[in-house]
Amino acid sequence: AALTAEPQRRADRALAAALASLQAGAFGTALTLLAEAEADAVEKRQQARAAHLRGQIAWVSNPERGAPARLLEAATRLESLDVRLARLSYFDAWFAALTGSSVDGPAGLLEISRAARRIPLPEGRTDPGDVLLEGLATLITDGLAPARPTLQRATDEFLADPRPDAWLRGGAAVPVAAITLWDGDCWTALTTRHVQVARGS
Repeated sequence: AALTAEPQRRADRALAAALASLQAGAFGTALTLLAEAEADAVEKRQQARAAHLRGQIAWVSNPERGAPARLLEAATRLESLDVRLARLSYFDAWFAALTGSSVDGPAGLLEISRAARRIPLPEGRTDPGDVLLEGLATLITDGLAPARPTLQRATDEFLADPRPDAWLRGGAAVPVAAITLWDGDCWTALTTRHVQVARGS
């Protein structure tokens, strides 16, 4: 990023570097790179990606009550620009609200769930995280009975998915689905697998 002269490409590379720093736990470096990316971002998609990343950093580095709202705003902006990234933002906002990074409690979770359900599942092969988001959002908006088939599908797909990146993104939330289904064996299998993938990575 530092050696890139063209601002638009420099912004993309700074965003990628900021995300890598976040994933490595270097939150200060991530914020510095993100500020550089925001200064160069000219495209709406870049600006929305930067907003998503800022929300992620706020959530994991120093959980604050504003993180779900930031992530929800980023997801809303991304809906017309990048559906897959919008769904990832809704997923992060949902989990941030669930884990207490909000003063809104159930009301915030309901708002996020309603917004997430506006985006239909992608056609064709779906990512387990997409299915999980749909199930968790349905759980909040409509209750357990309508959400049960989707939550069951999400747990089955995660257990069948060998890709570490899918587990590292959704692995912390998927046991919520198993517990909601009162499936202790599934919960044990999911959490054991998540630990294995995290240690291996």
